[in-house]
Amino acid sequence: MAYDALGRGDIDRVLELTNDLLDRWPRERIQDSSGWYLLALLSQVGFDTRRFGIAAKEISRKVALTARLSYYRTSCMEDVICRTVALSAFEELVEEQVMRCLAVDGHWGHYSASRLGLAAFRQKKLDILKLCLARSRNFDCNSTSVVNVDLEVIQLENFVDILEGRPPNFERMLQLLRDSEQHIQVRYYHTLSQLLDPEDFEEFISEGRLGTRHAMLVD
Repeated sequence: MAYDALGRGDIDRVLELTNDLLDRWPRERIQDSSGWYLLALLSQVGFDTRRFGIAAKEISRKVALTARLSYYRTSCMEDVICRTVALSAFEELVEEQVMRCLAVDGHWGHYSASRLGLAAFRQKKLDILKLCLARSRNFDCNSTSVVNVDLEVIQLENFVDILEGRPPNFERMLQLLRDSEQHIQVRYYHTLSQLLDPEDFEEFISEGRLGTRHAMLVD
């Protein structure tokens, strides 16, 4: 149910469904692949500091500590990817570990590019961010029923532009958002608010026009 809630962009429901886990972690270790995926999922909550403030940082710390203490309890490459994503919420990215994740074929490699690209942007690691962008551009799936590949690519492109001091292409990004189905718009709301003032999205989605208060989250 937590996976479905995240797919709908319902972060409040995600936190509600995982409340017991957050109470037990990190005293309890991750036991299986499902636990690793939930841990990676919760790392996305930790990035949303605009909405959750100090609570987001505490969730990030708890997620990363749980991943560190459970480090060797991985049974497959998917677990390793989720572990790396979870650690990126509070620890610095290591290029060797990121490359290992990006090298995985299909959905999981693309998932790595999306999540670790955001972490690289937050940590201002331009070289790693460019590696994530290259992997995202090479995703071999055209389906947008679960993810919007074009949106994810342009988000990473905008991250690169910002770190290299160029104007990001917000207009194109928002146009892709407006052309997406409603569940896609909701899903990417919080991720794209890493780049734009959330009030812009309220205006954009409700009135179908671009906002003007572009707020970049690079300190």
